[in-house]
Amino acid sequence: MAYTYGNLAVRETERHQETKKPQKRSNPSPSRKTLKLSALEKLFYLAICFGVALMLGYLVLLNSKLYNTNHQIYQTQKEIKLQDEKNAELKAMLWTVKNPEKLSAEAITGGFKPVQEDQKPSPDNGANDRKTASR
Repeated sequence: MAYTYGNLAVRETERHQETKKPQKRSNPSPSRKTLKLSALEKLFYLAICFGVALMLGYLVLLNSKLYNTNHQIYQTQKEIKLQDEKNAELKAMLWTVKNPEKLSAEAITGGFKPVQEDQKPSPDNGANDRKTASR
């Protein structure tokens, strides 16, 4: 028995172990595997692609309709808001017309004179009305 460790180590005889060295191969191009599909499978996949394309087209059409509907809703809301503002202005004007004090104040500023109790109506207005009424 040979000692291989320590001060008294004896050199072992080298064993020639045959090691297999990997052979250097040039990288050949990878072989392409082609899938061989039957005609029925090809038609099936074509039909699936056609169906998906139709579905996507329908979704685009639906999205455009939704956009148009939302745009119309927005326009309608805008018109409602404008009409509400006009309505508020008309209500303010109506309040001015219904209020006799305001109405008389506006008439005086417009150059009208208040009617006196002893004042008689103009004879021209009544005469014209009678002529047209008899005809």
